[in-house]
Amino acid sequence: DWLTHQHRDTLSSIVGHPTLTSYLAIADGEATGRVKFEMTEASRMLQPCGPPPRKDDD
Repeated sequence: DWLTHQHRDTLSSIVGHPTLTSYLAIADGEATGRVKFEMTEASRMLQPCGPPPRKDDD
């Protein structure tokens, strides 16, 4: 749970700071709009660490 919050905070910070978004776009060779889309829409904000583990009913 803590790791998921850390990933979301990092992604939000990158999207919220245009200079960080530009830096990543240049490093990846992508457009800034594509980087923002990948950070927000492509399910990285919903489940940044993958699906949650199953809970065993004991």
